[in-house]
Amino acid sequence: MSALSSAPPETPPPALVASPAPPSTTGAATGAASSLTQGSPLVQGSPLVQGSPLVQGEDQDFGLSRIAFALGKGPALLQLRRAQRAESGGDYLAAAATYRAAYRLWPALDSVLSGGVPLFVRAEAAGAGLRCDLHTVVDVGEAQRSRAVLAKGLLTAGDIEAVARCERGVAAAGAENEQNRTHHRKRCVFLNEPPKRALRRSAPEVLDKIQAHGVAACEREGWRRPGGPLRTLEGGIEALSFRVVEHWTYQEGGGLVDLRHNDTDSICTFVAMLSGGGEFEGGVFCTAEAGGENKEHPLAQGDVLCLLSHKYHNVKVVTRGVRRVMVIEMWEGGDSHAGR
Repeated sequence: MSALSSAPPETPPPALVASPAPPSTTGAATGAASSLTQGSPLVQGSPLVQGSPLVQGEDQDFGLSRIAFALGKGPALLQLRRAQRAESGGDYLAAAATYRAAYRLWPALDSVLSGGVPLFVRAEAAGAGLRCDLHTVVDVGEAQRSRAVLAKGLLTAGDIEAVARCERGVAAAGAENEQNRTHHRKRCVFLNEPPKRALRRSAPEVLDKIQAHGVAACEREGWRRPGGPLRTLEGGIEALSFRVVEHWTYQEGGGLVDLRHNDTDSICTFVAMLSGGGEFEGGVFCTAEAGGENKEHPLAQGDVLCLLSHKYHNVKVVTRGVRRVMVIEMWEGGDSHAGR
């Protein structure tokens, strides 16, 4: 059981502790794209049919399928899916040729991702009057004025061991995060990458606890009330998806020293402490506050901190030992974003 409390003057519920106040659609799911054929009504640009594999499949594409068929770009989407499957299968020559074919059919695909969808595709969709936005624009000033909310002891020893087993399994399978090549004295393992979604399959109760904490924090802090930073968010935290689930290991000398770091495109960020007392020194998680303070949030094993993703945050350098945490981001863009 977690011990929850809250900032005065209100009587705390049993698990939330808000840090002191400073002064003052989901994307459409895609599945068996290979079931499309040239000449299919879907490929010709007719509306998506609820229940079709492209709408109801397990993998998420952040609304790209919906946009493609609304704009009559089904054939380009089919080529893109073929290229992605070839790349996943290690046939890089075929993948490169098929990507080029997709880009010839729809040049806007060949642009950087913005919320899981190519930036120029978003521009085309907006020009056609299609809704393709994610709730990514949170006023940074409002985010700094918001409070991080702590759930003490939310994760049990069993939960922490389940996360550790998942991390060991993913690491043993050889799923390497290429970003680790540039990390200094720290290492990240993705625990919810598609298609396996390891933690969701092995310990769904852990993610359910995290999301429930976010729902409670949002309600407690009034983030969705009129004037709140998430006042235009549809459906609330309970309607969001897990963008990334990351297991971080910080060695001595590792930290996140960018004082202006925030999690672009996400809505809520959670930091769960996995290490026990005495396992490390330093490595304190901090948030930027409206008054200019870099506020420290000491976390005990099992504690989970929830904050708005646009609130600046950082991690002080570990001075001794090994710090292990799980970091989770939730957003509107569909479950299990590949990479970060």
